[in-house]
Amino acid sequence: MRTNRLFIVSVLLLAFCVGVKAQEVDMTKHPGYINLEDIEIPESAEEVTTIDLGPALLAFAKMGCDKEGKDLEKGLKGILSIRVKSFDIGHEDAEKIRPIMDKIEKKLERDDWLLLVRTKSRDELSNVSMKIVDGKIVGFLVMSIDSGNEVSFVNIIGGNIDLESIKNIGMGLSDSALDSLKMDLDWD
Repeated sequence: MRTNRLFIVSVLLLAFCVGVKAQEVDMTKHPGYINLEDIEIPESAEEVTTIDLGPALLAFAKMGCDKEGKDLEKGLKGILSIRVKSFDIGHEDAEKIRPIMDKIEKKLERDDWLLLVRTKSRDELSNVSMKIVDGKIVGFLVMSIDSGNEVSFVNIIGGNIDLESIKNIGMGLSDSALDSLKMDLDWD
C-alpha cells in the first residue's frame, strides 16, 4: 500500500514538474520586459526585496488560491511575470543608480512605452509607464529613487494586464515595492 502511494505521489510530482517546465517562457523577448538584472544592489544595502515570479510560479500560485485568495487570483489574471528590485541606498549609491534609470527611460521612449506619471526633483525620481500592444497592456514598470533612502523597480509582464486588478496583488509584503504600487494604483 505504501509503495502505491509513493508511486502515485511520484507520478503527480513528475506531472507537475513537466507542466511547470512546459509553461516556462523566455520573458526577455516579451515586449513588456525591462532588464532589471543589470541593476546591482549595493553591498551596503540593509533592506532588500527581490521578487522574480515567472509564468510557472504564477500558474502554481493561481492553482493554490482558495476562497480567501480570490483577490490574489484576480490580481494575477493576465499576468505572466512579476519582478521587483527594491533596496535602501545612501547618497553615494544614488549617483550610480540615476544613470541606470536614465538608460531605462530612454529605452522606454524608444520602445513606445506610455509614460503615465513622472515626478522629478533634485533628490527624487519616480516613473510609472506601461506598454500597450494591439490595445492590450503587456507591460507595466514603476521606477522610483529617493536619494539617501530607497530605490524600487517593479516590472509586471502580461498578456493583458488589468490595472484595477494589480491593486489586489499585495502578496502580504507590507512596506515593499508591491505594497506601495498597490497604494499608488488606488486612485478612487
